[in-house]
Formats: sequence, C-alpha cells, structure tokens
Amino acid sequence: MKPKLIGYVRVSTDKQIESGAGIEAQVSYLEAEALRRNADLEIVSEGEGASGKSMGKRSALNEAMKRLDRGEANALIVSKLDRLTRSVADFLEVLER
Repeated sequence: MKPKLIGYVRVSTDKQIESGAGIEAQVSYLEAEALRRNADLEIVSEGEGASGKSMGKRSALNEAMKRLDRGEANALIVSKLDRLTRSVADFLEVLER
C-alpha cells in the first residue's frame, strides 16, 4: 500500500510569488517528491497572503495536523521549512506531534 502524504503550501507575499516560490512552484516540488517516494499526495493550501507568524491562524495546516493525528496520512511535507513555520517553538510542536 502506498504511503499517503499531505503536502502543505503557503504564500504570504507578492514578492514570493514573483521569486518562483509561489503556490505552483511549491506544488510542482511536492508532486516530484511524492513521485520519487512512490506515495499518494494530497495538497492543502492556505492560499496566497497567509502569514507564517502564527500556526494557530492557519486553518488548512491545523486541519492537516489533525488528520495526521487521526492516522489519515503518513506524513506532512513542505517544499521549504519556512512554508511550515517561522517559529522554532512552533516547529518543535510539529515535531512532537
């Protein structure tokens, strides 16, 4: 049985979109990684303009984490760590879960 991955994407500024770090670029990277791992992938997105300052305000990420807690997926993947969190404390919370 193939592993199930949840790919999380987020863009917070227009500058990121212009730099090639937009939603499409992140999705492309995650699709390639899922293919490399022979895994099924579901993408979840906050959409554009979602700040990384607080994980509590990001509903797509929080729902993805709950699904992982329930065993509905095997792992959460991101194209870069700063798409997941900008806080060391928040990152440690994700690792503990």
